[in-house]
Amino acid sequence: MKARTLILKDLVDSMLEDCLSGRVEVRGEAWALPPGAARASGALWPPSSEEGGSLTPYNFLAFADRCLYELLWEHNLHNLRGGCSGGPPDAWFARWFRYREKIYKKIAARGKPGKDLMWLLSGSSADRLVLLLTHSCQLRCSYCTVAKYPADITMPVVKKACDLLLACGKDKLWLHFFGGEPLLRFGLLSRACDHLKLRAARSGKQVGLGVTTNGLALDGEKLDFLEERGVNVEVSCDGEEGEHLRGRRSLSGNSLRDHAKVIAGLDSLRKRDIQYKVIMVVTPESLGRMRRNYEYLASAGHRAVQVNYSLGSLWREKDAARFLSELAALDRSSLKRFGTGLVNSLSVRREPVALNSELSCDCDGVLYRETGLCIERDFAAMKERFRVGSVFEGELGVPTLGNTPFDNFYMLTTAYAGSKFMKLVMNNVGFGRRIAALRSRKAL
Repeated sequence: MKARTLILKDLVDSMLEDCLSGRVEVRGEAWALPPGAARASGALWPPSSEEGGSLTPYNFLAFADRCLYELLWEHNLHNLRGGCSGGPPDAWFARWFRYREKIYKKIAARGKPGKDLMWLLSGSSADRLVLLLTHSCQLRCSYCTVAKYPADITMPVVKKACDLLLACGKDKLWLHFFGGEPLLRFGLLSRACDHLKLRAARSGKQVGLGVTTNGLALDGEKLDFLEERGVNVEVSCDGEEGEHLRGRRSLSGNSLRDHAKVIAGLDSLRKRDIQYKVIMVVTPESLGRMRRNYEYLASAGHRAVQVNYSLGSLWREKDAARFLSELAALDRSSLKRFGTGLVNSLSVRREPVALNSELSCDCDGVLYRETGLCIERDFAAMKERFRVGSVFEGELGVPTLGNTPFDNFYMLTTAYAGSKFMKLVMNNVGFGRRIAALRSRKAL
């Protein structure tokens, strides 16, 4: 194991030093991985079947990131097996934290930044931004860690956030509305869409739009708008009426009525020309009802259901194994029985989910990585811990370059090493690794 670690570290050093020094140009290169490094990288190699096993400017940074992530996983696992929560990563990991931003700055200093830097953006989430419109919500779900308090976004923040997104080097972008319940501030949502559409047209970029909603505020006016603008909709619904009563307490005091409203909203979506999916959260407590709740949604005619394991929950081995078994069974039967696709089996569902957080903009314009959102219950502490700036300060666009699985894992490790949360971090990341492995074996 020690020899493998040294080989992979040398390989990462070589590739990323080439970038920092300017020895890697933008396009045209391809490298053969040295035999020793190929053996050491194991399942990490090749980077993708589409590349035929070659390292190119469009995949080698993603490969380097995977090596960094695997090395950090082994580092943390070694600490936990030693009976401790461990300390922060050593200087070698710290050196390569936010390595893409460091490479970008070196290139910019040589006067060569531009559209030909797509290879630098590959494998990162530089093209996505999550915009929190409000912290108000009609529900208090047991597993939700987003703070609920009177706060709404303002148009100056919306405009700055749109500028941030458009400053990314990519031509195809994505803005996702979140909350709280974003449809409670539908006027702000519609104005944000109009503003972004105008700005994107001027810059020659395409911007996709998405919204995550609890479905309670869906009505004809909003459905018309979502359909007309091509907004992709995610509706959070955990299944049967009883499941709503257990985990999704309604502030109205009438959870039965609110569940019926969610189901009616989903039925209206089903009849529209709107791309949507149902997000169903499973906790260790609801695991025994997982299949029944899924089949309840699938039998209602919803063609895309995503099953989320609750992050921030400590999953025991037997519960994790059962979840994986149920997920595999649903994948085998869902499409045939109901015509419903299990989103978890698609490549768009990246695992581990805990390492795929995106840049988020809160109502006050503060930008943060949502990396710790489901690990820590103190939203204010999480937001400050993972803060990367504000839409009102700094150079727009550059902060988005550092959002890769390794960067997010490094942030979690440095934030929680030595604390009670580190076991939870590794538990949730490990759960995602098992699902990714299951999918790679075509069981999903």
